[in-house]
Amino acid sequence: MGTSKVFGSRIRQAADLIDLGWCPPLVRRREGDQLVDVDFTCGDNQFRPMVNIGYNGRGEYETFEYVIQLDIPAELHGVRLEGQALQAYLITTVPVEVYAGDRLVLSDPFPVVATGPATFTVVDKLVAGDNGQLRIAVHTGRGEVAGESLGALVGIHFGTESLTAAFRALDTAAAQMELAAALADDGQRDLLEAVEA
Repeated sequence: MGTSKVFGSRIRQAADLIDLGWCPPLVRRREGDQLVDVDFTCGDNQFRPMVNIGYNGRGEYETFEYVIQLDIPAELHGVRLEGQALQAYLITTVPVEVYAGDRLVLSDPFPVVATGPATFTVVDKLVAGDNGQLRIAVHTGRGEVAGESLGALVGIHFGTESLTAAFRALDTAAAQMELAAALADDGQRDLLEAVEA
């Protein structure tokens, strides 16, 4: 493998890692007066807790609340976060309300198809460590398809301007290295064909 391919691959991996943004180490769901840990994935640029909607037989809405503690490091993968605004990018298929502390930052009570992608500021100026909580109230209704209940998806991605800038720089560098590798391969083929002729 050529040098430009190796470096291009390493730069692409770094870009993809930074593109994931900040991933919360723990997501919890409120059940009564308790918080229960939730299984979630942090990849493909989205945090995805899956909510299974229970059929309550009355057609009423049920609300699930997710709580994310915003314990943010001063830097992530060598990119400074402290002092920047924490942005969230959200997509969901159900009505939601998002709160940063007690402040309502997003409300979409009746999405026609799906909310988002919606981008909003969660924290105006990050500090290293505790930046409060993000609460996502997910409102689900009865949904029957062939007697089965429907599932709801909430995807959220956290980032900052510095992470976006770092991703763009690395993404561009990786593309340039990939282009250089492709051009070098073409040049080597031409050289081999000339030598063999």
